[in-house]
Amino acid sequence: MTSKVLRRTTASAQYTRPFFESFLIALAISWSPIAPLAYIMPLLCLGWFIIRANSGKTLIYFVAFLIFFTIVVLFYQSFYYSVQDINFLAGGAILTLITYSSFIFLLVTPLAVYSNRYSYLYYARIIKYLILGQATLGIFQLFAAMILNSFSFDGSMGDKVQGTISPVSFLVNTSDFGNISFATNMVFLLLFFVPYVMVYNRGKLVMAWGAFSLLCASVLHILLGLIGAILIVGFFFRNFSKVSYKVFYVLIIIGVGVGLLARLQPSNFTLIKNYAIIYAKAKSPKVVQTIDVVTDLPQEYPSMLLLGFGPGQYSSRASLIATGTYLGGINNNRNYFFLPNSMTKPFEEFMQDDWVESNIEAVYGGSAMSKPFYSVMSVYTEFGLVVLVTILLVIGYQIIRLRRDFLCPAVSDEAKISKFLSFALALSFLFLLSVCFIENYLEISQAIFPGLLMMKYFYSRTRLLASSN
Repeated sequence: MTSKVLRRTTASAQYTRPFFESFLIALAISWSPIAPLAYIMPLLCLGWFIIRANSGKTLIYFVAFLIFFTIVVLFYQSFYYSVQDINFLAGGAILTLITYSSFIFLLVTPLAVYSNRYSYLYYARIIKYLILGQATLGIFQLFAAMILNSFSFDGSMGDKVQGTISPVSFLVNTSDFGNISFATNMVFLLLFFVPYVMVYNRGKLVMAWGAFSLLCASVLHILLGLIGAILIVGFFFRNFSKVSYKVFYVLIIIGVGVGLLARLQPSNFTLIKNYAIIYAKAKSPKVVQTIDVVTDLPQEYPSMLLLGFGPGQYSSRASLIATGTYLGGINNNRNYFFLPNSMTKPFEEFMQDDWVESNIEAVYGGSAMSKPFYSVMSVYTEFGLVVLVTILLVIGYQIIRLRRDFLCPAVSDEAKISKFLSFALALSFLFLLSVCFIENYLEISQAIFPGLLMMKYFYSRTRLLASSN
C-alpha cells in the first residue's frame, strides 16, 4: 500500500516543495514583530508559490478568482443602488481581497501538496522546534512580567505571552493581537504535533511545554474553544479501540491544566462569570448587535437575509478598516492608501453606536468578548444566510468524512498518523468555527494562515491515503 501511495504522490512533486517553502514563509511572517506584513502574507506566499512551482494553472485560477470577485462586487453595487441604496463602499470590497486572502491562497492552489519527500515527519520536526522556541520565550515573558510587577500571576499577565511576535512584550504595553495570535498559532501547532507524540511516543515534553505556554497566555476564549472542540469531536469520534483512548488522555491533561490555571488566576477566570451575566442581560455590545442583525436589520433591509450587503460592507474587518476607526482607533481616524474614511448606511444606522460603546475601556476593557462583530456575523451580514449555511454544511460534511477515516483500522505507523491527523483536522475545523463567534478571526491572517496551511497539507495527506485504500 505504501508504494502505491508513493507512486500516486509523484505527480504532485511540482507543488510540494513550493508549498513547504510557502509554509516556512508564513511561519516567519506570522511570528514576526512586523505586524503590517501579516496583512499581505497570504498574497506574498501565493506569489512565491506561483513562481517557484512555475504553476500557470494556479495563476489562471487566481486571475479567474479576481474576475469572479469583480463580477460579484459589481452585482452587489448595482443591486443595492437600484433596490435600496446602502452607499456601497468599493474600498471595503477591495480590502476584503487582503483581509480574506488566506482563503484565496487555499482556493487557487492545488490540493496535491503532499509527497514522501515532504512527509508528515518533515513538517513535524519544524513544528516541534517552533513549539519549543516560542513556548520557552512566551513563558520567559510571563515570568519577566511577573518579576517587574511584584510577582503578580493573576490578572492580565498572560497578555505578555507573545513569543517572537513581540519579544520584549514584558517591557512595553501592547494592545494589538500579539497575545491572541500567539495562542491561536500555538493551538494549531499543538494539534498537528499530537500524531507525532501518539504514534512515535516522542516529543511529550515539548507538547507539555507548549500546552503550558498556551495556558500561561490565558486567552480564555481560545482555551474554551479548544476544550469545547475536543469534547465534541471526542464524543463524536469515540470508539473503544486502544488507540482512541489516547485522545482522551490529552483532554484530561488539558482539563487538569485549566483547573490549575483557574486556581492560580482566579480573577482572570472570574471574567467568565462576568461575561455570562452581561450576555444574559443583553447589555454587551456583541449581544445587542447579534440581536439586531437577526431581527431589526433584516426588517430594514430584507434582501440582506439571503444575499448580504456585499464584501466589506458591514461588520467585517475590511469594513471596519474602511471607516478609519479600526486600525487608527475610535478617536484617531486614519486614511489608508487611496481609501477615504467612509461607512455604509446600515453600518451607520445599526453598528456605529455599538462599535463606539464597545471601545469604552473603563466598561469593557477592550475585550474581544464585547466587540459587536465576529466572523460568523460578518459572513452572514455580508454574504447572506445561503453562504453561511453552505459553509457550515461543508464543515459538517468534512467532519463526518474525517470521522470515517479516524475509525478505519490502523496497523502501520502511516495509518496511525492518518488516524490522528483526521482527529486533529476535525478539531481544527471546530476550533476555528468556535473562535469565529468571538472575533473576525477569518480575517486575521497572522493568527490563522499557518494553521490553514497545515490543515490543507494534512487534509491532502489524509485524502490521498484514504483514496488508496
